[in-house]
Order: sequence, then structure tokens, then C-alpha cells
Amino acid sequence: MNTKLLYSLFLLLTAATLARGQGTAFTYQGRLNLDGAPVNGPYDFRFSIYTAGAGGSLVAGPLPMDAVDVVRGLFVTRLDFGIGVFTGPARWLEVSVRPAGNGNFKTLDQRLELTSSPYSIRAQVAGVADSIAAGSVVKSLYGLHDDIMLAAVAPLTLTPNGNTLTLSTAGGGGGGGVWSVNANNAYYTAGNVGIGLNNPSEKLTIAGVPNYNNGLKLTGSSVGGTGLALENTSSGGHKYSLFSSGAGDSAGAGGFGVYDDTAGAYRLAIAANGNVGIGTSQPHGGLEVSGGWDGNYGSLTLSGLSPSVRFSGNIFTDNYSWLIQLVNGGNLEFYNKQQFTAFGLVMAITPSGYVGLGTDNPQENLSIAGVRSYNTGLKLTGNTTAGTGLALENTATGGHKYALFSGGSATGVGAGGFGIYDDTSGAYRLAIDANGNVGIGKRNPQTALDVNGTTTTKVLTITGGADLAEPFQIFEEKVPSGSVVIIDEEHPGQLKLSTKSYDQRVAGIVSGANGVQPGISLRQTGEMDGALNVALTGRVYVQADAGYGAIKPGDLLTTSDTPGHAMKVIDHAQARGAVLGKAMSSLKEGKGLVLVLVTLQ
Repeated sequence: MNTKLLYSLFLLLTAATLARGQGTAFTYQGRLNLDGAPVNGPYDFRFSIYTAGAGGSLVAGPLPMDAVDVVRGLFVTRLDFGIGVFTGPARWLEVSVRPAGNGNFKTLDQRLELTSSPYSIRAQVAGVADSIAAGSVVKSLYGLHDDIMLAAVAPLTLTPNGNTLTLSTAGGGGGGGVWSVNANNAYYTAGNVGIGLNNPSEKLTIAGVPNYNNGLKLTGSSVGGTGLALENTSSGGHKYSLFSSGAGDSAGAGGFGVYDDTAGAYRLAIAANGNVGIGTSQPHGGLEVSGGWDGNYGSLTLSGLSPSVRFSGNIFTDNYSWLIQLVNGGNLEFYNKQQFTAFGLVMAITPSGYVGLGTDNPQENLSIAGVRSYNTGLKLTGNTTAGTGLALENTATGGHKYALFSGGSATGVGAGGFGIYDDTSGAYRLAIDANGNVGIGKRNPQTALDVNGTTTTKVLTITGGADLAEPFQIFEEKVPSGSVVIIDEEHPGQLKLSTKSYDQRVAGIVSGANGVQPGISLRQTGEMDGALNVALTGRVYVQADAGYGAIKPGDLLTTSDTPGHAMKVIDHAQARGAVLGKAMSSLKEGKGLVLVLVTLQ
């Protein structure tokens, strides 16, 4: 530690002071700097008297002065080396210093030559004292004689006892002025005390305080803290302690506390880092309030006209500020703003418990206003194979609980699917798989719309096909679309290619030729399953042979001797029961596809 002591003022004793019986003590005032800057806090000093500015002999000391308060570098202390020190020769003062109770003492580089003040102790009596021989009786000094009469003025009394004179106040106790003394205690009960004024209105008034920390100061060096007690001794009154806490107190060294001694509880604590605690001695945030619900009030209550709390941001929060306010009408409303903008409403909660996002007048339990697009209103997210969703439940008699969810791999609809599940009945009501297939009454739809149950519709428009078909097993392995098929007598329930003209076993035309697919396909899963759809009615393309006669729209078509091909009906009597339908397009010659309206007859 590079410590240098700068001497700025010495408070000297005067001859007049000595004439009143002043002793050998004198006041020492100085300035203490550390690395050129004034220090603050308690310091320990050691003072020694030498016969020279360097080297020399020790005359007196070291004199210890511990825990001297240093404020902005300035300190004052009273030194008393006793008699026989300042006897005429020059004297120098050596000073050593350290922070109170911490480390070794550092001796300052230069000793201070002492002049005037200490030697005034000797100067008052030196001329007379040197001329009086040891053991002589002094009969007079400075005009005073041994026949002097001593008298006391009220409120003082003078009591002789042998060679002893006792000076005391009229009330006894051995004091002086308005003060009374009881043992080592001084007291005053007659009126108010004023410091800096002569007409105090309170028990103690301090006037003319120049700034916040120069009025009243209490100091102490205790791990239990240093403070002031305030006590109301009337019935129900409490005693409170206001103190600067030490390391042995729960508020910690450097903290401040307001402690209710009567209740044994902290009412207020300020930690050394500035955190404030109400009801706790160890606050962990800027403000920590410890308390419980008493049925009417919470730990923290704000009251008044539109009570509010504001949170102000900075550059790290894009200068955003939030405001929570209780407004007229009873709404609790949340606002935010960015720097240089006005506060805008974010959320409101009405006295009825309705919550509004973007509106201060919600009419439902939750109302969201100002939604910008279809997917920015309400979002629920989760990372679970069991799905993420929303439950809707009517708790009235007969009501059900439904779950609407985005499916995971462990759900019936699979990952990427969507489901509406009746929790009460334990059944899927609607399922959409990751491919977009929709199932009603089933969780794993196999087609664009897969309904498990009876369907009722007023109007059904089919845009994906033009015929009504039913799947059949075909005897031949490879049967091209548009082929004419007949009932297979040898294999009940199956079909085969037609091979002769006017065959009354005609069953229909294999669907799918020329890109025209079935509009409706009839089947019962597990029963009469088939491989190929055969058009039973509607419009399809058929394989035709114009070698039996040119085909034009409106002609009846029947089977032909060409396997799987249709021909124009020539013999209408023979065609009874063997008609496929009517041609809707032409084929003048050869073989090709003809659009036909299937009407078996």
C-alpha cells in the first residue's frame, strides 16, 4: 500500500486553556491519501515522538489510536503523551497507519516537526515553575493568594471535605450546567435539546445540516450491526431497530435493516448489492416481497386511481416498456410500447374473468382480435409421440369430452395426421392422415374419403369418374381396359372375356379405357372382393370391331365373335338380353374405342 499522509491543520492549545487546568493532551488533524486519493473508513494509527526528523531517539510512544474514522481523507484524534515530553528541545512526530484490524502498519515517509501547540503546555508555567524549588510551598501565583474565597453559583454547589472540594449541580449527582449525572450516565429531563437552534420543538432537533450525511452519525465496529432503536411504550407499541448490518446479521455486512424487535421479524432489508426485501432479510432480486394471502390482501397491494406497474426496457430489450394497469370499469389491462411510440393494448381481463387478446371488451372466456392470417391466431406446440392438441368438454349431463389434436407416431392417425377423438366414447369421429385421406368413424382412411357407416346426402356430385362399377375377379390373367366381359358359368361370381355374338351372359365393360375411371365403385370389404372394376352403368370406352358394320352414335352394341370386342346390333330379335348399351361415338372401320352409354338389357 502506497500511503502518504498530508497535514492540513493542527489544533493548538492556548495559554488560556492551560490556565483552566488543561492537561498534556492536544488535538491532531490530518489528511490520509491512498495512491493520491482520499480514503474512507476506520484506520488504526500509531504515534511516536523522536528527537530528530530522521534517526534520533524515541522520546515517547508508540501511542495507539485504533478505529479512527477517516472521511474523504480527513480525520481528527486527540494525543496525550503525558508530562516530561515537551521540555524545550525540538520534537518530531512519527506516524504509522493501517486499515482497522487489517495487516501490518505502514510508517509514513516523513516525520512531522512539532511546534507551538505541544510546547504551549510548558510555556504557560515554565517561567514560574523553573524558579520554584522542589518541596517549596507556593503562597501566590499570578495575583492569587492562599486566603482566596471560593463560591459557587446556582445551579452549582461547592462541598468541602478535608482537603477535597466537590463541585456538583444543585440536584446532586456531580454534573455541570443543565446536565445531571447518574454514575457514568449524563441526563437531562427539563426540556427539549437543540443543536444549531435555541428553540427546539422536539426532544432533539438538529438544525443547519449542510447535506444528507452530516446531520447525525452513529458509528460502531460490530458484526451485529450499528443502529438506532425506536420504541413506543404504550399498549400495543413495538420496538424497531434501524441499523447498518454487519457480517453477523442475516442482512449481511454492508446491508441495512428495519427489524421489529417485538415481533422478532425483519420488516425491511436492503442488501449490500442494493436488493430490497420486504418481509425477508435476504432479497434475491431488485425487490422481493415475502408474505402470504390473508383473505383480503396479497403480499403486495397497489391502490389508488388506476394503480399500475411499469417495466421499462433498454437497448438490450429494443427499448420496449410494459404497463400493467387496473383501469376504470375493473379491467386489468396489459400494454406495451417501444421508444417514441404510444402504449398499445395487448391483453385485458374483465371482472367477469373474460380474457381478451387485442381487445378490451371480450365477450367470451377467451377472445382473440386482430388475427393477421389463418395461422397466426392461436398455436399449441408440443414434442410428443402422443400428439399435441386441445380438449373440449361439456360437463353437463350427457356431454362428451373431445380431443382435437395433431397426431404423433403413437396415435391412431399417425405422425402428421389430425384427429377428433371422443374421449367419452373412446372412438375416433374424424381422422385425416398425413396423405390427406379423410376418415369418418375410422382412424386409418384408405381413400380420399373413407366412411365407416351409413352416408346420407342430398346431392352427390362425382368429378373423378363417369361410370358405376363393381370389382370382379376375371378368369383371364390379362384383360385390357374397355374389354367386354360375360358371366363365367364355370366359376360362380367371376367374369371372363366375351367370345361370341349376341351373348346373353353379357355383364359389362372393364372400366378405365381412354382414361375414363369409375365414378362410383361398389364393394364390401372381405366379401366378393375383385381385381378389376367392371362398368355396370354410365359412360365408358369399349373395345369395338366395325368389321361387322360401321358404328355410329345411337347404335345398339352387343357382343361379337371377336374376343372382348363389341359390335353393332344387326339382328335386333337375336340381340334381346344381349345389349351392352348405345354408342356415343363413331367407328367406321376396323377396331378401336367407342364411347358407349352402358345400359344392359
